[in-house]
Amino acid sequence: MNRLLLFPLIVVAAQAQGPLTPPPGPPGPTMKSLDQVEPRIPLTEATAAPSASSAYVISQPGSYFLTGNVAAGGKASAITIQGTGVTLDLSGYSVSGASSQGIRLTSGAGATIRNGFIDAAGATHAIRAEGSLTAEDLSLRGSVGNLLEATAPASLRRCLLEGAAGGAYLGGGASRVVDSIVRDISGGSGVILRGDGSEVRDSQLARITVTAPYAQAIDMAGSGHRVFGNRIGPVGGRGILAVGSGHEVSQNHIVVVPGGPALEADSTRTLFTGNTFSTPGFSNGRIKGQDGGGNTAFVAGNSAPTAVISSSTPTVNLNQVASLSGANSLDPEQDALTYDWVVSEQPAGGTGVIQGSGVNVSLQGLNRGGIYRVKLVVTDALGLSSNPDLFAIGVVDNVAPTAVLSQVTTPAKTGDKCILRCSNSTDQGGQVTRYTFTLITKPASSALSTTPVVRNTSDDFEEFVPDKVGTYRWRLVVRDDSGNDSVPTEINVVVNS
Repeated sequence: MNRLLLFPLIVVAAQAQGPLTPPPGPPGPTMKSLDQVEPRIPLTEATAAPSASSAYVISQPGSYFLTGNVAAGGKASAITIQGTGVTLDLSGYSVSGASSQGIRLTSGAGATIRNGFIDAAGATHAIRAEGSLTAEDLSLRGSVGNLLEATAPASLRRCLLEGAAGGAYLGGGASRVVDSIVRDISGGSGVILRGDGSEVRDSQLARITVTAPYAQAIDMAGSGHRVFGNRIGPVGGRGILAVGSGHEVSQNHIVVVPGGPALEADSTRTLFTGNTFSTPGFSNGRIKGQDGGGNTAFVAGNSAPTAVISSSTPTVNLNQVASLSGANSLDPEQDALTYDWVVSEQPAGGTGVIQGSGVNVSLQGLNRGGIYRVKLVVTDALGLSSNPDLFAIGVVDNVAPTAVLSQVTTPAKTGDKCILRCSNSTDQGGQVTRYTFTLITKPASSALSTTPVVRNTSDDFEEFVPDKVGTYRWRLVVRDDSGNDSVPTEINVVVNS
């Protein structure tokens, strides 16, 4: 019975199809460009007028992007966001120079900020968010307070917070920290959760160093927070402190050195389950809290990790960016790793620099052709470092030099040396190594040779001695150390006597 009913439905569906013959002519574009889907606005004083306290103020919704580094010049903020519906793409550039916070979201604002660096040296915070915030692929460092101070809901994904007094204060509830790194925090806790219903997961918290009074990698109060799948340590105080009710702490790996508890709660209203820990002086790793099972101490015997560099761009053209990853690095105990990158070698005059300091970084400033070598050392949760791994990035100089030819001796006279200059010729990615001079036209009765003269230095060209009155046209082509030839340049030398 069911088969009989199904058959006519299949027939009807087949008959309902449109024509299969494509229309004549080449296919046209069917998708919208990025600017059509989300028109982008460069961040300028025209689009985000400055104020007395901020270098730029974004007051209208839209998708904004940086075209270069932003310096606050000592103002309280480099960028202030007052509107909702704002996306700010830092485009890999840095924000610095603020006295209070690099970027501020005012109360009621809402923004997504992504893809760049905020240097909060000399400032209280890298980001202060009184409005809702989504932060993606950001690197924050250097503040004298918490790098992120959020009093409204905030979400962090793939962010690096490092080298500051405090990590992230998330006071608005319903906040998220996912796939992020918080490390080298010297004056407080790594992540502080307040309000209700926030979570920290699949993240790394390392070198939270305050020991007395205790600070902790994760400090939570309120209710209903979830902390799971994180790798924590070394921590100088506590691993995780839970105050309040209904929290769930599971599947975390915690190393505390020298001796606080891995897990501490103010009552049994917090559930600890499936955590592993090493806590000298606290054999069960826990103070209060409800033991949900699977919480296991381990012996903090330790083997050195191994640093491994990989790259999707081992060869790039001049002034492009090379991507580097330490994701294949490993630790025998599967401890959280921190990553220290250094440019160890580059061509003469090279300005290569590492942008970022997490597992994935970029090598920028590749202004010279040749080999750039990068070194990576990884350190595990107990402070044991790997041997360095070295990786070579090849930069191809495909930019032609520029030939510049000028006449030094004026006026030119027959029988006298006429000096020509080539030393103003330039090469963006290396140096000029060959200069070829060719006399391409001359007075009809002139006996001068038109055979090219090749020189390997930029000294003045003194071989030209006019023998007749008239016009001599000289051509110069230069070649750089990568074998690129310039566009020819020519000058006329007029001899009147």
